[in-house]
Amino acid sequence: MDESRETKLLCGYVRVSTDMQVRGGRSLTDQDRRVEQHAAYKMDDLPYEVDTVSEPGKSATWTIRQLPIPGVPGRQVLSDLIDRCRTEEVYALVVDTQDRLARDAAIWFAIYRVFLEPYGVKLWIVDGDLDMDNPDDNTIAGFRALLDQLEVRKMSQRASRFRREQRAAGYPPGGKIGFGWRFETDQEMRRNGSLFRGILPVPEEAKWVKWIITQYVERGRTILDICAELNDRQVPYRDSEVLWYAGRVRDVLNHPFHFGLVKDNDSGLHHGAHYDQRLFDPDVYYAVRDIKRERATRGPRALSQRDAPLLGVIQCGMCGQRLQLHRDARGQTYYCCPRPQEGENRTCPGFSKRADAVDRLVAQAIGEMVAAPRLREMVREEASQVLGEHRERLECRQKELGKTLAELDGQLDDWAAKLTRGVVSEKAFVRINARWEKEREQAEEELTEVERKLEQGDVEDRRIERVMSALDNFEQTWQQVEAPRIRQLLLTMVETMTLEPEDDSGATLRTKCYYMPELTYHIPHLRNRLGEGDGPLAKLTITDLAFLALRKEGKSIKEIERARGLKPNGGHSQVARIRERTGIMDLDKVVELAEPLIEQYRPLLPVDRPSAKLTHGPLEPTERQLQTARLVAQEKTYREVGAELGITEWCVSGHMHKLRKRLGVERNKEAFMILATQGKLALPGQANSEIGEADPT
Repeated sequence: MDESRETKLLCGYVRVSTDMQVRGGRSLTDQDRRVEQHAAYKMDDLPYEVDTVSEPGKSATWTIRQLPIPGVPGRQVLSDLIDRCRTEEVYALVVDTQDRLARDAAIWFAIYRVFLEPYGVKLWIVDGDLDMDNPDDNTIAGFRALLDQLEVRKMSQRASRFRREQRAAGYPPGGKIGFGWRFETDQEMRRNGSLFRGILPVPEEAKWVKWIITQYVERGRTILDICAELNDRQVPYRDSEVLWYAGRVRDVLNHPFHFGLVKDNDSGLHHGAHYDQRLFDPDVYYAVRDIKRERATRGPRALSQRDAPLLGVIQCGMCGQRLQLHRDARGQTYYCCPRPQEGENRTCPGFSKRADAVDRLVAQAIGEMVAAPRLREMVREEASQVLGEHRERLECRQKELGKTLAELDGQLDDWAAKLTRGVVSEKAFVRINARWEKEREQAEEELTEVERKLEQGDVEDRRIERVMSALDNFEQTWQQVEAPRIRQLLLTMVETMTLEPEDDSGATLRTKCYYMPELTYHIPHLRNRLGEGDGPLAKLTITDLAFLALRKEGKSIKEIERARGLKPNGGHSQVARIRERTGIMDLDKVVELAEPLIEQYRPLLPVDRPSAKLTHGPLEPTERQLQTARLVAQEKTYREVGAELGITEWCVSGHMHKLRKRLGVERNKEAFMILATQGKLALPGQANSEIGEADPT
């Protein structure tokens, strides 16, 4: 018998809620007819019978018993019909419309997927000819996509829950693993009987991890220096052919795996399942973090340690913050302590000092120590002698404490024997034992402290050797201008280095090397008067001395402008200020008188400033501007000059403004001095020969 020709049972479901639906052709009779017509259309020539049930209802009864919603009544007839489809051999459920049943059609799709499809029952909806069993139907595809999203979300939730349980058990989530470690294989995981995949050290890589952390923590080496040595030794980084760089070394230092730690669900750190296989104790991890904070050089617009050797070494003398390195628009770098931000408890007002001047002062300070070998030998002898005497005292005390502990153990044995013989009572023995435990605990604590100090003494001996070696290599390294290498030497030999701001915008540089006296240098503000004596040089500034130092080398005013990166005609303006401050018109005579000051402040002079990138060449004053300036220089008012030239006083003001802008000055008096220096204007009461030389170029 052909099973396909068997009569199929179709269940129909119709309902109506409102009179408006009845008037619109949606009465129960209308829906019955539509169900019959659709069943005939879908079954074609196959035999079937339709059993339609109706459920006159109200709006709000839109759910079913199988999908309960708290507080919402269900449709009893439809609920029973779904149970029938699941228990009897029903071929398809035919529904007239999904309107009013589920204002969101996904409800019908949920009924089909959960309660009908598992039992082979089809779902046909007359309105729109919607076939839930047809994957090509656009509506069905949309429903399936929606359910796929729900399934993805559910899988994501499962994965998140799995990762939380994994971290709580001390296992790192799968993914990128740190250098020096690997995940367990499936066989190792099954052998351990663990639900989670653990991590194991890779012996060859772990050896280099230990070396990197030891070099950084104990020897004080910089990250760039460690990178250079790793590349020199041709240490491989797993299967990569890329050389070691700073980011890889930072990853090694930052990874908590090496210290037996993993992140918990609150982003904190706790002991991991691999704690017994750790390469270092957790204390070393926090020591690495402390060192990083002390050496940190990054900040808003801060530069890297390749740009200056003192980054991470020099600190603010007032607030203790590490100084940052900033670069201005001209390319000049400055060591800066930014002003306190909101919420910071700092007393520093914020300041900045030229990096080149500070670097030269530090080089001079270290150079003085390097130039005194006898002083260094005395320091070495004194430090070794102090450490030697201290070590002798500690070793004697260590022997005494060992002897004391042995005596205490013997005393306890004697009292125990007396207790056994009945010489002392049990109550008295308890008192004696309590006193004995206290004395032994004190002796053990003191012995532990003595042994710790002896170990520190050994470390101090090694420090002396490193400091002296750094002093020996400092001059050669500084001449090679290798900022990372210089920084490493400074971290080895310098105990403290601070730059303390002063009230006059100057600063005090304090450098204290291990076992050596502190050296102090005053750094005046570039534009503040030096106040050296009562003579004509008392009003000169560091900027003036820098100009005179270049002049002493035989440079012309234009060459000095280019070397100092000054604005157009800025050199003539500087000459005018120097003559005004000293009262001497002969610039070469000023250079001769200031020669001792130039040598005194040589490390602070910004004479090697790179040329500024000028967008245009110097602009010469126009003839009209010179004509106006000559009349104004005769102490005439703008109104009088305007009347003489036949223009308004506002035009006179405009000419003078443009003239000052072209000369790069802010006052008319400075403009007159520059024009007089160039021989383009004669000041009242002075001859041109007395004003000064013209530009030698």
